[in-house]
Amino acid sequence: MASKKRNFDVAFKLNVVEEAMKTSNRAPAKKFSIDEASVYYWRKQKDKLQSTPGKKRLPRAGRKAKLPNMEEQLASWIIELRSKNCRVTRAAIEFTIKN
Repeated sequence: MASKKRNFDVAFKLNVVEEAMKTSNRAPAKKFSIDEASVYYWRKQKDKLQSTPGKKRLPRAGRKAKLPNMEEQLASWIIELRSKNCRVTRAAIEFTIKN
């Protein structure tokens, strides 16, 4: 059975990075029960991590929209329906997209 994916906040990552800078990647990985590759990756991200104070996570680029105009229209349609206290179901969204 695969282990559950864990999320770590920026403060924790910076703490791990500081410990890794003093010794090696292996020591904090073992101490905090995380993968050594994560420590390596966080060390590479140190500047980005330090520039995002007070945030739980780093901003991500995410997947680029294939049809950005359609997504904007769909988003405005959903917002309009929700402002009228109408339910927006997945089936309604799919129907709207297809027509």
